[in-house]
Amino acid sequence: MKYHFYSDLATYYDKLYSYVDYQSQADFFIKLLKKYKVKSKKLLDFACGTGKHVSLLTKNRYEVIGVDLSSEMIGAAKKLYPNVKFNIGDMKTWKGKERFGAITILFNSILYNKNKQEFIIHDGVAGKGY
Repeated sequence: MKYHFYSDLATYYDKLYSYVDYQSQADFFIKLLKKYKVKSKKLLDFACGTGKHVSLLTKNRYEVIGVDLSSEMIGAAKKLYPNVKFNIGDMKTWKGKERFGAITILFNSILYNKNKQEFIIHDGVAGKGY
């Protein structure tokens, strides 16, 4: 299923969200990682949009993969941040081969999961089902 809204939005996404303090959000997330003693530097960001959070976390020496359903969003992310890893995929079904210390689903993107089953992150992604 293609979400045309985000395909069309990719060009304007960063302008629409220009009021967001991405740096403060990334800093807060890094504090949480340290507080909960997450040792792995591998992170996964679902519904990453144009990759701003992914980029900021990568600058802080985390190895981050951004995943988004919209190929246009991923295209914009790769153009903005060519040295960062991005994949096209659906957070409900995406399975990676790696294990991650933490997974983010920022803004309201978690709401695209319609029931508990869609919300469950499978072992193949998180490593321990969390």
